[in-house]
Amino acid sequence: MLPQTASTYSIFARQKAESPFLLILIPFMAGMACCLWVWPAAPVAILYGIILLSAFAFCVLNIGYVKLKVYQQQWLGGFLILIILFITGYLLAAKSDDRKHPGFFANQQSTQLLLQINSEPKQSGAYIRFEGLVKQRIYNQHNYASTGKLMLIMPAGQHNSTLEYGDWLLIPANYTSIAPPYNPAEFNYKKYLANQNIYYQAFISPGKYQVVRKAAGNPAIAYALRLRRRLVNRLQKGISNTEAAAVASTLMLGYNAELNPDLVQAYAITGTLHVLSVSGAHVAFIYALISMGLSFLSHSKYSRWFKAIFTIALIWGYALLTGFSPAVCRAVIMLSFFITGKTFYRHTGAVNLLAASAFLLLLYQPLLLADVGFQLSYCAVFGLFVVQPVLQRLIVIENKWLKKVWYLCSVSLAAQLATLPLSVFYFHQFPVYFLISNLLIIIPAELIIMLGGLYLLLYPFSFISAWLGIILKYVILITNKCLIYIEHLPYASRSGIWITPAEALVLGVLVAALVIFAYRKKSPALFAVVISTFILTLSAGFKDYKAYSSHEITFFNIRKHTGVLFRSGNTGIVLTDVIQEDKTFKYSIQPCLDSSRMQKYRLCDLTQNFNSPILRKAGNYIRFLDQSILIVDSAYRYKHLRQPVTIDYIYISGTAKTELNLLAQSYVYHTVIAGAGNSNQAIRELEINTAAQHKKFISLKRNKSFIIASH
Repeated sequence: MLPQTASTYSIFARQKAESPFLLILIPFMAGMACCLWVWPAAPVAILYGIILLSAFAFCVLNIGYVKLKVYQQQWLGGFLILIILFITGYLLAAKSDDRKHPGFFANQQSTQLLLQINSEPKQSGAYIRFEGLVKQRIYNQHNYASTGKLMLIMPAGQHNSTLEYGDWLLIPANYTSIAPPYNPAEFNYKKYLANQNIYYQAFISPGKYQVVRKAAGNPAIAYALRLRRRLVNRLQKGISNTEAAAVASTLMLGYNAELNPDLVQAYAITGTLHVLSVSGAHVAFIYALISMGLSFLSHSKYSRWFKAIFTIALIWGYALLTGFSPAVCRAVIMLSFFITGKTFYRHTGAVNLLAASAFLLLLYQPLLLADVGFQLSYCAVFGLFVVQPVLQRLIVIENKWLKKVWYLCSVSLAAQLATLPLSVFYFHQFPVYFLISNLLIIIPAELIIMLGGLYLLLYPFSFISAWLGIILKYVILITNKCLIYIEHLPYASRSGIWITPAEALVLGVLVAALVIFAYRKKSPALFAVVISTFILTLSAGFKDYKAYSSHEITFFNIRKHTGVLFRSGNTGIVLTDVIQEDKTFKYSIQPCLDSSRMQKYRLCDLTQNFNSPILRKAGNYIRFLDQSILIVDSAYRYKHLRQPVTIDYIYISGTAKTELNLLAQSYVYHTVIAGAGNSNQAIRELEINTAAQHKKFISLKRNKSFIIASH
């Protein structure tokens, strides 16, 4: 065995030598990232000029290589290529924005839109959502070719149960822009859809749309969706437990519309959420089964060619069946390259295949760079290819079985380390027992895929498929119970971790430096570990100090509900009519509590009176430190006071019938805050009345939450 430093050097040197696509991908992705997150409004005309000048200079340097003595400045050619790749990535990302297209439907007026259903309609709660691709806009009885995507929302019911991918609909042009997050740290649904080129949504009532054409989409995609739906129905028939059938449908076919949110949370907390999305591991397992089944086709050149073509066709068919997620596309492209190289006896470097697949996907769809699944998938696989060999060499084990266990542990640890910055940044939690959970899930996941595949293949043979369905059900239920048990272990997850993009970048540097230092024992890596640790510690300390020294009142924008947070340092009181288990609380209030490092807080009902060191509530009157608030809701009774009382704010909930003139007779105030539950008419009346009284008016409806700093 080579010494550690030599072996590590050979690993990284070999990866660099075998990965030319990685050198192309880095500046290409950097240009896209610059367009998406840093400088989206760069002058495109100037960039085209720079790229043409760079290409011209590169040609001149190559033609006059000897005469101009370019060999003395060899970095010039590489520098020009970096510029070309960087600007190319930027321009592709800029061009991918549909809003810049002259035919974008929202850039012109229209009365109706003709669109094609571009995704499978899925029910979520009481509504059905699907993506529509605009084909034409209609204005003044004239049709105009148009482009762009639109998110459509319909109430679930029998009237729209027949809608499917490929249908053409004629709808009124009553669309609105996607609402931004209104409350602190709330999930940015607007940004999530913008990364898919969707910027507007339309709510379609029953009878307000017309089906113009049926099943006019891509026939291959339409067939794949129908086949998946048929296979999902078979799984639901054969697996009597709804939860188990949903897991099997998700794990095998990528159909996750019927997953229980509590079960998803259990998988997320235990660090096994990747199992519930069809990924590279699933594709690799499918490929292994196909390769094993076609092993007899390896004796002649032509049989190997047939095997390669047939195998590639099958794995691309599986990708089509499961919805072409970024992880699946990555795995399928890599496997296609690998199978082709293997067939023609060509060596293919793993990292080079990874970089080539990323380059092709980004070339086709630049916005994938902003997709969380794309980022996590490539980071995880990069960790398996680069970090895992380094980790495996840390501990040398002779025992055959223990060696296999350590190999699996190193695989899980490498994937977790490589995705740590992103997973913490996006999901704000770290699964403490991820090693145990992933070791536990490996065999059941493969068993579920194998049993599920046999069940679907043997479905016509009812006796055999019935027993397979029973076995499959119990394998899934036992696996779920084990994960739920791990979820409820003490300290199973470190949640409420909120870091900035800069902190995620520093955390990535820390992880990379730790891996390098673990083997090479070089001072630069140790220096990077110390500096990055110091920066993260300093940042955490600053945020703790800022949190503990803050005293604020936050009026949440919650539709049809009331929510006010009174915060003093790391303690607080939430005055709300929403219970903690409600989705509204978890979506709109909980992120604010977690991101503000709130360690101790209590929920209080609007009718509850209490007296604490920071807050006193008596009826509708609230005193928080130096701020006073009167809450006007349906329970408030107007009283005429002999002596007007001075308060700071009047908060009017959406259930109140407000008479500001009566309030002005009893209270002296300077600001009126209207809750998000007030109607548009009530908002207009309040705005007019407060203006007449020369008071400040704050409306939470379609506006960000209102935060008051106190002392």
